[in-house]
Amino acid sequence: MLEKLAAAIETGTEDGMQTFNQAVYALIKAGMITEEEGMPRAGNPETLKMNLKGIFLDEARRILST
Repeated sequence: MLEKLAAAIETGTEDGMQTFNQAVYALIKAGMITEEEGMPRAGNPETLKMNLKGIFLDEARRILST
């Protein structure tokens, strides 16, 4: 059940939900923080690194977009 919560948050952006990584990603893209500042604070730095390269995965680890 708990593993479904992360997927629900990740895909619930229309309902105002976001993961910590999504928040850090948005701050970096908005120029409010640098990648160097955000990376050590990310909940999952490897995923954030992929997101910054344009790679997004779904909860089953399939590529959603590049």
